[in-house]
Amino acid sequence: LFAAGCACDNVPSMSWNDACLKSCSFSQAWTTLCETTLSSASSPATAEVTVFALAAARKAKVMYESTLGTLDQMLGAGNMPANLKAAVDQCKVKYGEAHGLVASLADQLFACDFLRARQEYLDAQAAIQLCHDGLSSFQSLPLYSMVSANYDMTMVASELGALIVGK
Repeated sequence: LFAAGCACDNVPSMSWNDACLKSCSFSQAWTTLCETTLSSASSPATAEVTVFALAAARKAKVMYESTLGTLDQMLGAGNMPANLKAAVDQCKVKYGEAHGLVASLADQLFACDFLRARQEYLDAQAAIQLCHDGLSSFQSLPLYSMVSANYDMTMVASELGALIVGK
């Protein structure tokens, strides 16, 4: 995953544990998700923060792809109440946007090009939040839990990214 490594100017190096504590200390759940993400991604113990932000963006992208598959299955079944269909349709659009944004973020992090990163993190957060809000009447569905987990991963990725690009 990180064979080439990153070598960006003016980006701090730290342990992945410190990166998680510094970026997500206000939420134990996000700190734990950050630590789990970085340890399972075979991240080096200490590295430039872009390595950790890249691992989180890539995990978010994979999670979005899984959710897009679930959304496609739900829409393909065609037997949803109108209000659920409208929420799922909105999620499909928003997840498409968020997927493109985190794919772009991963490319930017790998290339040490952070010009659009801050805005793209914010836009990805907003897209997933809109889907989440649209599903608020359907909290008993597994999709709601999936979107909640995606939102948490989006926020962890964003907080790690903020160590590089600011908030």
